[in-house]
Amino acid sequence: MSMKSISLSLTVIVLATACASTPKINVDFDPQQIFSNYQTFAWATESALLLSSDDYITPFQLSDMRSSIRDELENKGYVLVGDQNEADFTVGFTVGTRDGLNRVSRPMIYVVDPVWGIPYYIQDQPTRLEYTEGMLAIDMFDVDRRTPVWHAYAEKRLSRAERSGREDNSEAAIALVLSV
Repeated sequence: MSMKSISLSLTVIVLATACASTPKINVDFDPQQIFSNYQTFAWATESALLLSSDDYITPFQLSDMRSSIRDELENKGYVLVGDQNEADFTVGFTVGTRDGLNRVSRPMIYVVDPVWGIPYYIQDQPTRLEYTEGMLAIDMFDVDRRTPVWHAYAEKRLSRAERSGREDNSEAAIALVLSV
């Protein structure tokens, strides 16, 4: 598989945060597809698909993600065309968040009372860790065959700044995935 076909395989999420958490990236593609034949692309839909989420994703964020994907593809030499029928492949993306919950239990601790010298065990109560995970998926479809040829997604735990929209790392995430 060539570097161009790997890098053509886009996707990913709002990642590369200041807290340095790394995204989980997964890629799947049609091994029989010859990606080097592609020269033009078009958008599969006018807007991104949104997963149901508690966090609001603004139209500005969606527009920025779409522009980042377009810019990365154009930097790779692909030309955006307005008509899907004139394109070699179409691109679509999905974005959203979901809340998660982890329970962390610590082992029992054996201690000896310093005053009375009586041994006993201390058991911690399980701790609940709530988090929000962000996800961005990018899909590519061959226009002539009308089949999916590439799917990739990235997901990571989002910081509070990312959740609130004060910090947006989607451009860095898209560039990171496309540079693989």
